[in-house]
Amino acid sequence: MTLFALVASGVAAMTANSLRATANDRASTAAQMIAQDEIEQVRALEYADIAPSSRSVAMAGTTYSVDRLVTDNDPADGMKTITVQVQWVGPLGARSYEVQTIFTAVR
Repeated sequence: MTLFALVASGVAAMTANSLRATANDRASTAAQMIAQDEIEQVRALEYADIAPSSRSVAMAGTTYSVDRLVTDNDPADGMKTITVQVQWVGPLGARSYEVQTIFTAVR
């Protein structure tokens, strides 16, 4: 019985860790999808209309904070550096994901 209890407790701990890691991976994948969606929304805008923004997105029981940062004339004149930051609190604590791209004015 003691041996069974030891093995069962080890399996239970391993299962709990696996479930936490799986939930964290799902939340991370969702954050990447949200960041990509934000970049696609920026692509649909006119160059002059690209501006900083913030919003919240709820997905699968988790709330994500999405911040779009815009730096004008970086890395050169007529270009904008767009940084999308997605933050959330998951089973492993506070997490974030960031993606950055450069847009240019087409004349």
